[in-house]
Amino acid sequence: MQAHAAIHGFHLIAITESGLTSRTTNDAIDIPGYTPIRCDLIDGISHGGVVVYHKDDLAATNRPELALCTNTVVLALRINNKKVFFVTSYRKSGQNDLEYKEYMNKLDELLDEITNEDPHEVILTGDFNVHNATWWGTKTDKKGLDMKELLDKHSFRQMVNQPTYFTNGPNGPVESLLDLVCVRQPNLVVSNEVVGSIYDKCHHQINPVKINLQCFHPPPHIRDRSGTTIEPIKTLCSKHVECTTGRVR
Repeated sequence: MQAHAAIHGFHLIAITESGLTSRTTNDAIDIPGYTPIRCDLIDGISHGGVVVYHKDDLAATNRPELALCTNTVVLALRINNKKVFFVTSYRKSGQNDLEYKEYMNKLDELLDEITNEDPHEVILTGDFNVHNATWWGTKTDKKGLDMKELLDKHSFRQMVNQPTYFTNGPNGPVESLLDLVCVRQPNLVVSNEVVGSIYDKCHHQINPVKINLQCFHPPPHIRDRSGTTIEPIKTLCSKHVECTTGRVR
């Protein structure tokens, strides 16, 4: 992971099913140049956990009071004077009906709380263990329908359009899209790929995402003494469309 981060220069690295507990020190999972923000396993729980690494020079604040769901990390970022929230969550596939309902209600509440802070963008990522053919494949389950409804309610678009999980089933290889990347402004996504895992025993793949957050805000109004004119608007807007692409992964 350290070599992979050094080669690609990720600003953010989100890992679900980290399996970390309070007995695991930060020194044991250190990646030079990065700070880990953790949501560890509770004693007696064997699967889950989330860790998000952010670059040391990235203005990032852990917001645990907003992480209302289990296995969730919420970061508030400051990028080019814009407030951006980065949320990573893991929903266990074996939840009973009560646990599932509580998780989805808390995720809904979490997104409402973030919206109240009026951010420039919200990036929701994670392994939600849902299937919806709208995104990829032919399988849609109830949880996939519920997730799509929740994303639509909060004005998100799910961006991944290929499988992120590979395993062998009784009838041969099985491919699934379980790991989602959701944004409110899809035009900001420059690239969204799926590449092979760096661990040969890991069924989940790596999903590098590049998002442009360096565009200037457009001017609110442009007027001259004779009233609003179109030419000054064209002139000033042309200065803002040529923006440098930054990477937030």
